[in-house]
Amino acid sequence: MRSRCRRILTTLAFVALSPVVAVGQPAKVGIVTTLEGNVTARRAALPRPVALKFKDDVFFHDTITTGEHSLARVLLGGKSIVTVRERSAVTISEAPGRSFIDLQSGKVGVAVAHERMVGGESLDIRTPTAVVGIRGTVVVAEVTCASAGACQAPDTTNFYMLRGRGEVQQLDPASGSPIGPPRVLAAGFQFTVTGGVARLVPIPPGHENRVTAGLHSTGHPHHDAANHDQVKNQVVDATMAVLTALTGGLPGRPAAPTIPGGTSPGTSPSTVQIAQALLVPYEGCDEGSSGGCQGPGGTVSPPSGGAAPIVTQAGSIVSNAFPERQILNDVVNLTNVDRIFVSGGSYVRGDPSAAVQIVNSTMSYTGAQAFVQVDGSTTTANLAGGLASVVDSAINASGGLFTLANGAQLASATATRSEGGLVEINGPAIGEIRIAGLAVAGSSPLIEIDRSTVISESGIASVLNGARLALGGPFVAITDAVLETTSDQFSMLSVLNGASLIATNPDLPVFGFVGSGLEQRSRVTSAGNFLALGGKTAQGTSPASMTLAGGLLAASRVDFTAGDPTKNVFSFIFAGDGAKLTSTSPNALLAFQDSSVETAGNILTLRRSRPDAPSQIDLGGPLLAGASSRFQTTSQGFGPAFGTPGACCSGFAIEEGARFTSTTPSALIQLIDSTFDAGPDPRLSGGDLVTVADFSGDPAAAAAAAQVALSGPLVSMTNSTVRALSSILHVERSSFSSSGPDPLIQVQGQGIAVGGLDPISKTNVLGSVLDIIASTNPGTAEAAATVSIAGSLLSASNANITSTDVIVRVRNGARFESSSVDPLIALRDTSVSLGTGAVANTGHVLNVFGTGGPNGTTRATAVLNGALLVAEGSSQVNALSGLVFASDGQILASAADSFVRLVGGTHALASAANTSMFSLIGGTDAPVAVEIVDGVPLSLGTFAPLVWKGGDHSLLRLEAGAAVSGQEAFRIDRALFQATAPVFELLAASSLTVAPTTAVDGGLMNLNAQAKVVSLGPVARLDASTIIVANNNAFRVAGGSLLQVIGDFLSLSNGSVLQALNGSVMRVSGGSVVNISGAFAIFGGSGGNQIRVSNTLCGSTCAGTTFGGIPIALINGATPAQVTVTGSALKGTNLGSIVQLGPVPAAAAVIVVDGPASRLTIRGQ
Repeated sequence: MRSRCRRILTTLAFVALSPVVAVGQPAKVGIVTTLEGNVTARRAALPRPVALKFKDDVFFHDTITTGEHSLARVLLGGKSIVTVRERSAVTISEAPGRSFIDLQSGKVGVAVAHERMVGGESLDIRTPTAVVGIRGTVVVAEVTCASAGACQAPDTTNFYMLRGRGEVQQLDPASGSPIGPPRVLAAGFQFTVTGGVARLVPIPPGHENRVTAGLHSTGHPHHDAANHDQVKNQVVDATMAVLTALTGGLPGRPAAPTIPGGTSPGTSPSTVQIAQALLVPYEGCDEGSSGGCQGPGGTVSPPSGGAAPIVTQAGSIVSNAFPERQILNDVVNLTNVDRIFVSGGSYVRGDPSAAVQIVNSTMSYTGAQAFVQVDGSTTTANLAGGLASVVDSAINASGGLFTLANGAQLASATATRSEGGLVEINGPAIGEIRIAGLAVAGSSPLIEIDRSTVISESGIASVLNGARLALGGPFVAITDAVLETTSDQFSMLSVLNGASLIATNPDLPVFGFVGSGLEQRSRVTSAGNFLALGGKTAQGTSPASMTLAGGLLAASRVDFTAGDPTKNVFSFIFAGDGAKLTSTSPNALLAFQDSSVETAGNILTLRRSRPDAPSQIDLGGPLLAGASSRFQTTSQGFGPAFGTPGACCSGFAIEEGARFTSTTPSALIQLIDSTFDAGPDPRLSGGDLVTVADFSGDPAAAAAAAQVALSGPLVSMTNSTVRALSSILHVERSSFSSSGPDPLIQVQGQGIAVGGLDPISKTNVLGSVLDIIASTNPGTAEAAATVSIAGSLLSASNANITSTDVIVRVRNGARFESSSVDPLIALRDTSVSLGTGAVANTGHVLNVFGTGGPNGTTRATAVLNGALLVAEGSSQVNALSGLVFASDGQILASAADSFVRLVGGTHALASAANTSMFSLIGGTDAPVAVEIVDGVPLSLGTFAPLVWKGGDHSLLRLEAGAAVSGQEAFRIDRALFQATAPVFELLAASSLTVAPTTAVDGGLMNLNAQAKVVSLGPVARLDASTIIVANNNAFRVAGGSLLQVIGDFLSLSNGSVLQALNGSVMRVSGGSVVNISGAFAIFGGSGGNQIRVSNTLCGSTCAGTTFGGIPIALINGATPAQVTVTGSALKGTNLGSIVQLGPVPAAAAVIVVDGPASRLTIRGQ
């Protein structure tokens, strides 16, 4: 019974890779392969116990003692594996032809490979009150003591025989002499000695976990020596030899009958008995006229039919025995007539081994239907173990391996399996991914494929047409196997057309795929989808569903391929047509370790909702966890699939009315040492990492808003890279929300790259980390698009962020909101590069623009409750077009921090021509209102593209030597901006350099036309820092604009410098007005502050037009009557000064009033 054997090996023989020591040491018996906690060995030649370590030798007569929360596993002579539980004491000794394991207290599990023992050799396990002799056996021995401390008076001895058989005998605890004759201890029985009374009884049903409790390794990693690989291989060879001997070869004799209720032979029979069909090797015998087939076990039912009804002693029909088949060491060519077809009635199988066993064989199956099919609404099947086991074999089939269809119901109960590995999330901590035993707590898979190749034209396994599959373990598990489906008309695995799959084991995935070593990988290739959940069903009927207590897929060292990216867009997993997938597990739905996935479509596609049922996924854990893995979704198959060429594909797509939720506080997508490639690919295009949209581009599908609701972050990356042709998150006429407080996207090491050339359209795709769009074209009415997050957007450290356009783009009536008080974007020791020289006006941190939405007139909006950007450490931000662009859109922000704060680092912001670090554009249709200021009527914009409520916190703050350069710092046009704190704040040797060419005027602040800026002052504050305006005027107030400062205009302290190299500090033109209630400049701190100007705007001298100590040039018809300077226009003149430079220093003006309608007022209050 292979499954039962494997269950025990999971607990007793899961051996960590570990080295063996050099040969030649006397009396060596084995090696420590797993060690946890405090484990010591007492040796006769040593006065004190020695602490054992991983890979230490074990010698005969060693007494091994384990402390609390400790465990040791020893490989003995390449023949047996001994696991010593915590608080146990064991001595290993020998006599001629016989080895002894003396258990003084505690518990041990022993697995012995009969095939590796020489004739006459045996192993005895002795306790103070009993002894059992074993060969080819799996047994657990336990000694419990009457009192705590040293086991002076043993209370109870238990021997549990889990596989094989042995000879057991009671012992006198005083003399060690045998009491009574020896007795046979068979599998499924236990021998107990308590108070001098011995009993031989069956192991109670359901007690296997209790029997093996404490013998599981917790999986703590060992620290390996330099020769780890060499030594590891030696131990692996020895250990695998034991495991092969224990698991290899299925018996070619009839299976033992079973009795309902889990009772064993020798106990009282049940009044209702269910017999098992004989299990015989399939040897290709011919069908006779009786419909039977002769084998060594007698006549059995034909392979294509069900078994005859079983008649009880009372004469009533109870159930049919589920058909069984063995193909052992054979080459067979089968057709449709040879398949197993189960239909009509109730079928039961109590044996935990697989009903169909194909071992060391080659099978060709030519049939239109599946090789094993359970079919019909009146059909039920209940299996105690698996359905099919394929080991060391090759299968080539035109039909599938298994189909459950047309309302049939099949249930597979829990029966433990052993070897393999899976990837799981260890608790809620983000990114903790580890390898664990595939069935440490587990159950046998329905279909198990080990060291085999299975190629099928029409899928591997399917649940169809209202069928119901209930699993206590995995659906399909493979180890070192190749699975391949060759027709793209079928998915490799399917749950379709109202079918349902229910998996009740919280510890195991539905699909567990494993490669056992670096050179032993599994390969899975599907011409279509890897898994399809959905199918066309009529409205009002139940759609397909999967309900999982655990994960969906766990893969370790497996390479997956789905679809052909040159021909189609088949996804790795497709869920649609109103299908619903629910997993209550806190572990990842999809988990990958050292694996790869290449798909012609998305990793996950959730779309094509029904009018009465959205396609839906509800998770209790993450969606994907990848460690040391690679994912690729680039494809040119969109055109061939849908008739219109287009870029494709995304990592995860939730579209067309689909609903996706996750309640985990951990990141939905977790990557460690991994890469995710969604483009751009020079040949295969690409998409987003995550797409949430109303439409996929499939002309046969109906558009409808999709919804995603998370309780935690979207992405967590550790030393990983994500590339996407378009965006990390793209939301189009749909909604996305995250209620968790952590950053939505977290990057530690490596980084993100988005945008690039699309080979399909031959255009540059403008990348973004977040892209939200409501209306395709501005000003048109389409469905709303919203993104709402409780945390910040992006946290990156020691990373690189590259985008051909922006980090955040909100467009055409869409809305973004973050309720976090943390910076929306937080960078530490991170490099950011935004924009491409191939496309003008690209490269912003935040871009909000355009009207749209349901009424067509809603402005795009971004709402922040924290700063926009904080960059620290050695971070560098290079944004070709600047920090913020808002046009026909609005940013509403408030924070207890500056809106943008750069701490150290060198940053190039708005380095492209005609760009500004802050661009606030009302647009030609923006509303205006007439104000009369200082007697001048002004038509001023009233819409505020940026509403900054930062209290006394500045708009842009540079500190700790931050160095920023760009074309222009601030531009506003036909709009309103109000500042309650400095617009520019420079501290601690920071610098800001603007206007690198003569094309730039207003390098520090440009009020271009009909703009209104109101500041409480100062507009610029410098503390031991420098602003350099290389050309023209630092401040430009033009086109009938208004600059109104309630307090002082400039503040310089501690040796600060504001320098206009080839122009003035301020130019007022075009009938504009500047009104400053306080001083033009206030100097403070330790002194040495300077305002430097270099120009000849006054002609030969400014002596006649100096007002309040400020040289002012009056040009193009301006007169002194347009200038009013009163009070203290300059404050703290003992701590700073105005320095006139240039070819004629006396002609250098600080302020220029241009034209007869412009106005300047400085009240000096």
